[in-house]
Amino acid sequence: MRPEDLDVALRPRSSWEAMELGTALLRRHAGAVWRPWLLATLPVLVVLGAVAWWLEQLWLPAAVMWWLKPLFERIPLYVLSRGVFGHAPGTLETLRAQWRFGRGAMPAHLLWRRFSPARALLMPVDMLEGTAAAQRSARRRVIGRAAYGHAALLAWTCWLFELALALGVVATVFIAIPPELLPGSLKSFWALLLAGLPVWMKCGLNLACWLAMSAVGPFHVAAGFGLYLNRRTETEAQDMELAFRRLRERLAAQVATSLAVLLLACTLLPATAHAQQAAADRKLISDSPTSWNRCSTPSMSTTAGSARRPGAPFATRCWAASARSWNGRPSPSPNPNRWIARIRTCPSCSHCCR
Repeated sequence: MRPEDLDVALRPRSSWEAMELGTALLRRHAGAVWRPWLLATLPVLVVLGAVAWWLEQLWLPAAVMWWLKPLFERIPLYVLSRGVFGHAPGTLETLRAQWRFGRGAMPAHLLWRRFSPARALLMPVDMLEGTAAAQRSARRRVIGRAAYGHAALLAWTCWLFELALALGVVATVFIAIPPELLPGSLKSFWALLLAGLPVWMKCGLNLACWLAMSAVGPFHVAAGFGLYLNRRTETEAQDMELAFRRLRERLAAQVATSLAVLLLACTLLPATAHAQQAAADRKLISDSPTSWNRCSTPSMSTTAGSARRPGAPFATRCWAASARSWNGRPSPSPNPNRWIARIRTCPSCSHCCR
């Protein structure tokens, strides 16, 4: 059983609250439980009634149906064990699964464990966990240690409800009798009980017992299944395991997001640093000391002199970086007296810088 797939909230509950959880599961999957139950039990009742009619033992169907209750109780257990994970099996699927579901544990539940008062609590251990025989007995002791008394009280209460419902079905016959004829009818009924019930009345009692068993039996199994889930939660701390798994998933999602942000930052950081370094280099070059050498060759001076207007100054300026020359080699150290010599030798510069 994987706790993260459960469709119910796992937490430690009291035994009474655990029984209510099981009955709530039964109410949620009522159709998936009672349809295969009726389809499986009603034909068996009819066959047993025909055999009892032939044997003239009409009490036999009610007794045999009561003895075979563990066989029929596999139906609600199968549906609820799947429904607690959010999957309610269909009617045909449930009926087909009864041929192999819990088949190895059925002889024990029909023989020496038939009168166990905690059958509803311990049947899921035998049919759902699939453990070996040696481990199964230990698991039964662990599961039934703190809930055996509640399971026994549950079985006793359900048996009383079945008896009350069966008697209630019989009592509904007397509701239709007029009040003035009721005393005589009760005397006649009591006389029939002492002398022997007729065939139709025996068949009616068998039907009433089957209706009572069909109405109460699934609730008995569902409440025991709720006790079983609660005992597993208490002994295995499945609620804490589920909480830690959810915490791990949440932290894993947060760590994944943080790693993605970190990788993105590491990817963008070199590009940003490179852009900042390039900007700093450009600023350094623009702020570096430069010299504007006003120089020209005789040809340039002649061309410039021929192109200038009369009376307008003209100069050909050549820019040279102080750090490096155009051929990539370091420029010579600047001579503070060199510009004076250039002015003397350059006729154009001597004209404009005079």
